[in-house]
Amino acid sequence: MSSYLKRKGDRMVFRRRIPQSLIPRFGRSELAISLGDLGPRAARAKARALAARSDELFSMVSRNLHLSPDEVTELARRWFSSTTAEYEERLRAIPPGDSARAAHERQLAEDDRESTRVMLADNQWPAASAIADRLLADAGIEHWEGEEAAYRDLCRMILRASAQAAEIHLARLKGDYSAAPSDPAFIEKPEPVIVRVEVPTPPPAETTAPTKSAPEAPLFSTAVASYTAEKNRAGEWRGSTEHQYRRFYELFSGFLGDKPVNAYARADIGRWVEALQQIPSTYGQSTVLRGKTLKELAAYTAANPSVDPVTARTVQKHTIALSGFFGWCRDRGHINDNPVTRAFRYKKDRRAREQRAAWEAPELNKLFASPIWTGCKSEARRSAPGTLMLRDALFWIPLIAVFSGMRLEEIAALRVEDVQTDSGIAFFDITPAGGKLLKTAAAVRRVPVHKELVGVGFLRYVEQQRRAKVERLFPELQPGGPDKRFGFYPTKKLSRYFDAVGIPDLDVHGFRHAAITGLQRAEVAEPIIRDLVGHEGNGSETHRYSKGYPLPQLADALNRLTYPGLRLEHLRARIKTSLGPS
Repeated sequence: MSSYLKRKGDRMVFRRRIPQSLIPRFGRSELAISLGDLGPRAARAKARALAARSDELFSMVSRNLHLSPDEVTELARRWFSSTTAEYEERLRAIPPGDSARAAHERQLAEDDRESTRVMLADNQWPAASAIADRLLADAGIEHWEGEEAAYRDLCRMILRASAQAAEIHLARLKGDYSAAPSDPAFIEKPEPVIVRVEVPTPPPAETTAPTKSAPEAPLFSTAVASYTAEKNRAGEWRGSTEHQYRRFYELFSGFLGDKPVNAYARADIGRWVEALQQIPSTYGQSTVLRGKTLKELAAYTAANPSVDPVTARTVQKHTIALSGFFGWCRDRGHINDNPVTRAFRYKKDRRAREQRAAWEAPELNKLFASPIWTGCKSEARRSAPGTLMLRDALFWIPLIAVFSGMRLEEIAALRVEDVQTDSGIAFFDITPAGGKLLKTAAAVRRVPVHKELVGVGFLRYVEQQRRAKVERLFPELQPGGPDKRFGFYPTKKLSRYFDAVGIPDLDVHGFRHAAITGLQRAEVAEPIIRDLVGHEGNGSETHRYSKGYPLPQLADALNRLTYPGLRLEHLRARIKTSLGPS
């Protein structure tokens, strides 16, 4: 950083060369800013801030590009090719002779084609913005700041590509492989036009004096690989933990460099924490931000005032992961002290009961009066009102969660045989059987089926699945994510659905919170609530030697769970309609 500081007479000046590719845009080759009569320490701090701001400036200017019509077409062609390939995979997945599945796929293809044509006719180009952002990111343009007209043209071209791909897929589903693109933009592929982005070389990281050295300390990347392997052998990490921690470690080494583990000082950790606090809250979910370095993430937040930075809790997760690693390094003799200890103190700014928003009766009424529970357009268009009722996983998971307090994964992974009856009481048998991933030992339990679930036809649905001789209660669900969880895809689908029907501030985990709160309001004893929802005890002698509560007592307690004002009459009235996907 001191390389940007120059003394001119009795004043300090910040001077930085502009990347060669951007000189024509700036009209000069250097940035020069007088720092006045600041002292050495204040001047260095100011220079660090100006270096970060100039990084942002160079990045923003390099992204402010223009797309030619040929480049727009080429990006849309990429989408057309990937969509056509995806459709072909879906076609190959149809079991031989399964005419019902084939008919269902044809209906989906027709829905895709018609809905895309409607979007084109109504000029609903923003519907393709997420795809456009992904294509631009793949081309090296992580954040579009060019002309809106070019972006709009790209979105419309993507809609054209989607309609064309659906048209060809529909023809192939009918056995016609002679179908070819009819849209002029996709008839023949011209020579590709490459969208190039000049990425400025970041300034060299400021080096800090290392801590007392330990002999032959391994590189950070080498030690992380050993640490991860050991955790996996011991069975201490699940797939999602490893995936998350690897990303944490990549951000760390990308910011401070892949150095011997004894070369990181507390000052380095402090700079890392400071940068970490400035990254976007959505960095783990957004495809636009995927693969960015810590500096690039912080610059993105600075360039987009509407983007919220990560919470203190997220920063704490990063520091815990790093502290655990460096603690392992200390135990192996690679370092003398853990440099991350006390690097960041997380202060809760809300009480525990306020950490996650819970569903109340008004929000539940709005949810259960939406198309999944009143009639939707098609299986592919669940948020659009229609006449189709599908009593599938998306229909049942929120209802079960609200009236049981079960975790979403516990519900999504249910087998038909996990719904049992004892002494006339139906219950969910929650065990690890069938490959279910349970959070703790306390999660093994029996949860009665709430009377409201019986009233809306849940046991009839179970009986239908039993007669169909399927193993899974929700056979349409497939494991997904690093942990191969059955709840991976419904979590994403329901989150998108909540946004689509105007309930953006609540999530699926809030159902469990709502049930626990409802049981507390009904004055159910805390030990019984723990048994129902699978919480660990508080370590008291009474809980340690408790053998659990009998099923009739649990059923009586759970049936006291109500949501005053909640209206489900329309679901009870529909019990005689189709109980499964058509």
